[in-house]
Amino acid sequence: MNPVRTHRFLDDIALADIAFEARGKTPIDLILAVADALIATMATPSSIKPRFELSIELDASDLPELVFVWLSEIIFLKDAESMVFCETNVTIQEGPPWKLTGHIRGDTPRIGQLLGNDVKAVTKHMYSVSYDQNEWIAQVVLDV
Repeated sequence: MNPVRTHRFLDDIALADIAFEARGKTPIDLILAVADALIATMATPSSIKPRFELSIELDASDLPELVFVWLSEIIFLKDAESMVFCETNVTIQEGPPWKLTGHIRGDTPRIGQLLGNDVKAVTKHMYSVSYDQNEWIAQVVLDV
């Protein structure tokens, strides 16, 4: 059985930054896959306990914009709340406007957590979100 959401890192896209491709059968699967990839860039999710939960509500004109603001919000919350994350859940109302309501769980950095890169931003460099008649695909470059 194929997973409904996946991601893989693209080593040959951005040498000084980190790039990934995420896939999902539905817009929600894609939103969760890009979050999984971003979270895995910042820390090993299995090393983070979900001690805290933050609520997120976002609006966007289309799915590509929603993916971008979603990832940007996760990065903002990492910095503003001094947290690392391990899991997310969302609901989406397709638009326009597209609306995302969700939660992200994580903890403050602690001994024993496996931390990764300090992601500064999502970039528009080579950014794309498309549908290939089978699944949604996002290509994202992160500024680290």
